[in-house]
Amino acid sequence: MTSTMTPSALADDSCWTRADEMFAMLAEYRRKEPVVWVEGDFLPFWLVTRHADITAIESRPALFTNRPGPILEYAEPPAETAEGDLCPLPHRDGEDHRAHRAIAQGWFKYKNMRDLEPRAAELARQSVDELLAQGPECDFVDAVAARFPLRMILSILGLPDEDYPQMYRATQTMAWDKEPEEAWDNWQDCLALFGRVTADRRARPNGDMSSAIANGRVGGRLLEEPDLTTYYMLIADAGYETTAFAIATGMYELLRNPDQLELLRREPERIPNAVEEILRWSSPVRHFLRTAQEDTEVSGVRIRKGERVMLSYPSANRDEEVFADSERFDVTREDAGRHLSFGGHGPHHCIGAPLSRMEMRLFFTELLKRTEAIEAAGEPEFKGSAFLGGVKSLPVRVTAAAEPART
Repeated sequence: MTSTMTPSALADDSCWTRADEMFAMLAEYRRKEPVVWVEGDFLPFWLVTRHADITAIESRPALFTNRPGPILEYAEPPAETAEGDLCPLPHRDGEDHRAHRAIAQGWFKYKNMRDLEPRAAELARQSVDELLAQGPECDFVDAVAARFPLRMILSILGLPDEDYPQMYRATQTMAWDKEPEEAWDNWQDCLALFGRVTADRRARPNGDMSSAIANGRVGGRLLEEPDLTTYYMLIADAGYETTAFAIATGMYELLRNPDQLELLRREPERIPNAVEEILRWSSPVRHFLRTAQEDTEVSGVRIRKGERVMLSYPSANRDEEVFADSERFDVTREDAGRHLSFGGHGPHHCIGAPLSRMEMRLFFTELLKRTEAIEAAGEPEFKGSAFLGGVKSLPVRVTAAAEPART
């Protein structure tokens, strides 16, 4: 496929609704100009499209920093963060980043994931129950993909089920472009909830993620506002969206490749590898930016101090130098796990990656075990976003598997 897009389309949310054209454009630049200067009605940047270059940049965090901002900007951000400004974890660098990351990082260790797996499996079963109850036709995103990962987030935060409707309303605007007129009120309600949770966990810590955040210390001091707010928001929103879009887009690709869907149904032991291929293919996070702290080069192109580079994860995940036949979705791909969908390598690799992988593995295992057939029942819709997105609506027709005869 050829594309009429130019690299400036990367900053145009609407262009991401035509993802196949975007991927075709990125493939052209990987071949002919892998590091290219891009200008438009946004702050200019060097687009970096190859897997090796992105990995090299992420391996040098002191040279290529998050500050002054890791996401595409339309106005110059301040060089330094003033006291009281929001500064999420992905915006931090160096020791400041390590200290804040450590608050949650230990919680995602293997033991905690193992202990959490029974709850994750229970929520996967509940999600498939709800999908089948809505059938035979429904919107897969609304029924499952937008709900299951959020319930997992509530579980790790230690919030009760009755808080789910409030959190669901708040995240709908961010992830799926729904309920915009209520967005501000919904998030203010959530922030008030986080404030109450902080007070409770400081008085009665119980080992959940909320306890880790509420009692986390940097420089010997407890986190205070606005750092507390941004930490909860990072876990509650960003920690949920990547998995939700990966599940939705993965289901779409499996429907477009029914032979692979049936292969996973017959051989569920392939599902963990299929999860890696879904993550490679869906690439929910479209980019991060880094800023050069001194003059340097990337693939022979001179990058001056203060210039930004855009790390294109969808491009890296389709790099022909890494993935043979890279434009083919293949759940048996042996090297699928080399994708950069969790923010690549280095100190900024997503701390929630183990949780996301576990959720996807358990969900697709339960889904294929409990269904006889899943088919498309209409055309999908895609979220137009230069930063994070994927399939946002997916009509499906589901046939439940026959229950085993009782003896």
